[in-house]
Amino acid sequence: MIDKYERLFRRLLEYVKKAQDYCEDITFDEFKANSMLMEACAYNICEIGHLVRPYVEELQALRPDIEWQGWCNLHYWLKSEHGDFLDYYAVWDVIQRSLSALQEKLEREMV
Repeated sequence: MIDKYERLFRRLLEYVKKAQDYCEDITFDEFKANSMLMEACAYNICEIGHLVRPYVEELQALRPDIEWQGWCNLHYWLKSEHGDFLDYYAVWDVIQRSLSALQEKLEREMV
């Protein structure tokens, strides 16, 4: 793998693992009651999109099995329909469903 992508994937994994670690052994009710936790997780998830954005076309060619554009646009989806606060259901859903799949794919690339 080209060194640029290896560095990028390592940084992406850092953000994935932070959000996952923050929510380890946390229930949804605990999550939605803790705005600092929710905001910390949302920040790390959004950083994935920010890191990917400049390379989205290159990454899509390199790893078409990952929805790179979706990660770039995720910060829009994490906001409420009015855009004025975080949608804790959406943040929780990404943590529970999407991060582990991304982590697995990135880790396979690192081997």
